[in-house]
Amino acid sequence: MVCRCTPGRGIEGGCGRDLGEVVTQSLEAMRSEGNPRKQARLGLELGDLCAASGMPVRALDIWREALARLEWRDYEWVYRPMNPAYLRFDHAVSRWEAVQLGMRIDREWRRLGHPEQAHYGRDANHEYDEMWMDKYYMALP
Repeated sequence: MVCRCTPGRGIEGGCGRDLGEVVTQSLEAMRSEGNPRKQARLGLELGDLCAASGMPVRALDIWREALARLEWRDYEWVYRPMNPAYLRFDHAVSRWEAVQLGMRIDREWRRLGHPEQAHYGRDANHEYDEMWMDKYYMALP
């Protein structure tokens, strides 16, 4: 048993060794996923499982890695030519997933008693604003 779920309290901890194996396998799956949005969603789910099972530092590591991978992959869209009649920059990048990852990281830092570390959600928003500016700055009036 990796963990158990109760109606009142949600996911509860279980066997740490089994959970560690599941996390290791799931991290490999996340890293090998080609779609950045799917990669981010796997990171969200895996981090949630770790946080709910009493492994907050592991959850933070997973969420930060997923966020860094997502921003790195999305930044590639800045240099790709796109026809706005068919694809908008905002639809090509994964801003929502990045902000969700940032908010989860912030929530966990606050829960651990370190609100000064809770800046990832704001930073993710800023990063995607910067990407947009890098893409379209020369086209602004």
